[in-house]
Amino acid sequence: MDFWAKTTDDGKPGISVIEHMVNVGCVAQCIAASTPELLKRFSLLAPIVGALAALHDLGKYQSTFQLT
Repeated sequence: MDFWAKTTDDGKPGISVIEHMVNVGCVAQCIAASTPELLKRFSLLAPIVGALAALHDLGKYQSTFQLT
């Protein structure tokens, strides 16, 4: 079974969960890197922010979600 995060307007598979997680993680890391004062305030590193953001759709990686 393929695991999809996004579908097209006509309901067909658009982007996989893995592709979506990588995209989100990369964008979050770039945004975090551009705000060093926030990273310092929360004692975080930009790659950690990226990893946490990438995991936001981990629940889509299960067959029960894919059936809904």
